[in-house]
Amino acid sequence: MGFLRKIIVVEDDALVRDMTVSALRRFDYEVIASFDNAAAAWAYLDGPEVLDIVVADVNMPGMDGLALLQKIKAKYPQKICICMSGDVSNKKRALQLGADAFLVKPFVMSDLYHVLQNLENECHAVEDGKRMAHA
Repeated sequence: MGFLRKIIVVEDDALVRDMTVSALRRFDYEVIASFDNAAAAWAYLDGPEVLDIVVADVNMPGMDGLALLQKIKAKYPQKICICMSGDVSNKKRALQLGADAFLVKPFVMSDLYHVLQNLENECHAVEDGKRMAHA
């Protein structure tokens, strides 16, 4: 088990949100909260809870996932953000705004797991590099 374990899920579709939360828990991640809108997720992020990763849908009513991504990366640039959307045209914009990964819906939950594993491996490599630089 690695160190990127605490996640929130932001998805307006209850079925997709519940399936994502269940899969993440099966993959041994700690889903500390889930939200059906970006505004509620943003309010939560401004609170005291420490989390590592935000998994967010792009297309949501009100504040969309790209606006949430922009706010997160401006205030908490170290947070890992994974965006997901059924519209592949959102991928370029999400990555430009700082998304660490993008999943095109529909996807199988193992795709999400592989994205998380790749991000965790990248974080380990960065940490190992920092340790070697200070040795």
